[in-house]
Amino acid sequence: MIAHFPAYCIVFTADDRRRQQAESLRKIFPHLKTIPAVTHHDLTRHHLQDLQQQKILDRMSIAFNVTGEIGCYLSHRIALQDFLDSSANYCFIFEDDIALPDNFCGQVDKLLTGNTFDWDFIYLYDYANVGQNEELLSMRPAEHILNTMAYVISRRGALKFLSHATPMCGQAIDQHYCEMTRQGELKAFIVTRNMVKNLGYVDRHTTGTIASMIRQSPVLPIYFYWQILYRIFYYPYFIFCVVPYKLLWSKNAYMIMYGVRKIEKIQYGWTQIKEWCLSVFKH
Repeated sequence: MIAHFPAYCIVFTADDRRRQQAESLRKIFPHLKTIPAVTHHDLTRHHLQDLQQQKILDRMSIAFNVTGEIGCYLSHRIALQDFLDSSANYCFIFEDDIALPDNFCGQVDKLLTGNTFDWDFIYLYDYANVGQNEELLSMRPAEHILNTMAYVISRRGALKFLSHATPMCGQAIDQHYCEMTRQGELKAFIVTRNMVKNLGYVDRHTTGTIASMIRQSPVLPIYFYWQILYRIFYYPYFIFCVVPYKLLWSKNAYMIMYGVRKIEKIQYGWTQIKEWCLSVFKH
């Protein structure tokens, strides 16, 4: 039974609703461990310096990653390290803005026993699948990983990630997973039918919420408008203004690497736009 495998939920403890949502996962995972999310309040200057000395973060991460990206990376890292201290072969990691269906255990049992893939990482939610109800639950090789709200990771996958993503090197956690997948380091798969409900997204499976009312309007959801407009205006400014300024200002390899990393983020952002638009126009 999958309920006996380690399961973690990263919880923003300052939010009562999120704490309650995380506790609701105990119906399926009685031994669920909650990991308090690392927030900007925890990331004091001295704490960041300590993490840099421990080679968990590097100079680039501290200088250019927002505290939310650093906190997310550190929170998932805590969960993965705890998992590696156990004897289990794989574990489940969730964030606090998801809900699991009552038949989640049966679905996962089918998924893992019905496939012979040699996997390191299985992503349990895909934006492109929003609104789809495929009868056959299976998985396919992942081309991208857009966030880390719900996934299964093997012991081998956790070791690979901690080796690749230590130090953080200026990338968010999902970008590390994407980079490892593209390079063939991580055998990552994604489900053909979403196995969790995303409560933090305009999810077409959600009913009785403000999100569902937006969904019923004749226009695209406001969320998509914002994401598209933000990238249309921000990316050209970043490419033609910020990156050249940084490169001219420093004239060293460190800032060149900064520019390369940011361009990679821009490419990743356009992938997000494509997936979000596809998921809307398909339905």
